Amino acid sequence: MTFSAGDAQSTPPAVDEAEISIFGPGFGECIVLHMRESEWVIVDSCVAARGGAPVGLEYLRLIGVDPVDSVKRIVATHWHDDHVAGLAEIVRTCANADFYCSSALRTQEFLQLTQLQGLNEDLVSGMHEFAQITAELAARARNQGPGSGRLRFALAQGQVWSRIDAAGRPYARLVALSPSHGSLERAYQVIAGLLPAPESMKRRVVAPNPNHVSVVLWAEFDPAVKVLLGADLENTADNETGWRAIVLDDQCPHGGSAIKVPHHGAASGHHEEVWVRLLEIQPAAVVCPWRRGGRALPSDEDKARILRLTDEAYSTARRDPGHTRRRDNAVERTIRDAVTRIKDVPGTQGQVRLRRRTGEQQWRVELFGGACKLVAA
Repeated sequence: MTFSAGDAQSTPPAVDEAEISIFGPGFGECIVLHMRESEWVIVDSCVAARGGAPVGLEYLRLIGVDPVDSVKRIVATHWHDDHVAGLAEIVRTCANADFYCSSALRTQEFLQLTQLQGLNEDLVSGMHEFAQITAELAARARNQGPGSGRLRFALAQGQVWSRIDAAGRPYARLVALSPSHGSLERAYQVIAGLLPAPESMKRRVVAPNPNHVSVVLWAEFDPAVKVLLGADLENTADNETGWRAIVLDDQCPHGGSAIKVPHHGAASGHHEEVWVRLLEIQPAAVVCPWRRGGRALPSDEDKARILRLTDEAYSTARRDPGHTRRRDNAVERTIRDAVTRIKDVPGTQGQVRLRRRTGEQQWRVELFGGACKLVAA
């Protein structure tokens, strides 16, 4: 593995160069993929610390890429707030890109939920973001007709994007490894009973655990360059759901040279067989930390586990979200008496960029903003 700290962030990839850029400030994440030949995919969204613009769009414009023409797919892995902030703006901007989300959302009940949440303009949440997206896609279908970006639903082993060779065979592709059929069955049961009563319309809707039906992606930039994007999928005790459903699948892929570590590096998203069956030895691994309400991921134990599996581990946030300076008790009481709410402030926006040209054997890793190598406590 080679490491570069000198390349300018604004330098675009070569036409034959694969790129995985992972952004995260400590709460929120976004992945931007160059599938080569000027075709791009945006997975999830977070907003820039200054200005509130989606970082995926800001980055593409920084490197001179027009997202309107170049973004072919947009994927929402699930509807947690830290994965969808600014996603509606991305969908509106990239009008020719198909929008993919979990098949768990393919129910009339979920559409009703997004419409109800959308009425509450004071709530900025995953449901509110999806309400804007569904409204945009519905208007697009009515007004623009065929040819504009469409709504699509991801399911295990379903193809999200592909490039075809002269013989009609896909030599590069983006495939969903989840949600499994078992996960969908359980999600449908929960979503169907989630609609709020009229008197509770103004409360924030609590979604069923979206992690269990989040969209894990497998990217093949060519037959030799493969990457696992772990979303926030977690483990379950059921062979038909979670990571167990993926590793036990006869069509389970292998040979991944990089991984976006699932669920912010938490133990709940770790399955040892993923690293054995799907990945090469010592893959490049990127963690997007998470911090909210006094809780933080990855923990010290999580970091040690990841570093046991690879020496090439990186974090999108430089500041360790697991450690904060403790204030004097008297100062703490004064602050609590003076304010009604204390909100965690995300760390510096960071970007871990992996690039690899045709014929190269290793990823070149570049770190920008708050990104850093992952280190043990």
